[in-house]
Amino acid sequence: MKALIVGAGRVGQELLDYLEKNDFYCRVVEPDAKKCESIARKYSAAVFQGSGTDERILEIAGAREVDVLVACTDDDSVNERVARLAKEKFSVPRVVTRVNSMSTDCRKISEFSERVVSQGRLLVDELKRSVATESPSYLYTDEEEGFIVVKLNVPSRSSMIGTAISELSKSCHVCALREGRVVRMDGSTPLMYKDVLIIIGPRDEVESLAGKVMTSA
Repeated sequence: MKALIVGAGRVGQELLDYLEKNDFYCRVVEPDAKKCESIARKYSAAVFQGSGTDERILEIAGAREVDVLVACTDDDSVNERVARLAKEKFSVPRVVTRVNSMSTDCRKISEFSERVVSQGRLLVDELKRSVATESPSYLYTDEEEGFIVVKLNVPSRSSMIGTAISELSKSCHVCALREGRVVRMDGSTPLMYKDVLIIIGPRDEVESLAGKVMTSA
């Protein structure tokens, strides 16, 4: 899965470290040149120097392609604008937004975010859980063959809900679990919220299908 982190302070870098260790392909937007240089040396993520409120920078950083964007700067007004751009301009499927001040009105931010994470002692851990929730788990990866197996939970707003499971993909093998049981794969069985999918196939095809399932209607 592809993630874009806007804001690479201590919190952003801890989140980046976690995501890279969990097989996310990460991109970072950060205005501070020294932080950008440090991140580029330490991580494999693509780093873009600039403001996350600059639509052009987000475009260059690939906001249209990512599965999740995390707005985690130290400035709540910046985070709100980033979340708004992510949804309104780039239709990012999942936006997670950090809130630093207790006086910030989270209702407005929630309009553009699947998850709003407030500041606290366990902020980084909560961000990790928020990003990982509903994100596919990579069960097996064969780098030489470009073959992967992923597991994902169907979110409540998936654009694919109602689609016949047997019609989800012609190039991947899909197994669906519902309430702990394998779903019978006849031609009319629809995909439902909370179904668990196991998808097997070429990396590009599997990630494409997973992205469609995770995309909000």
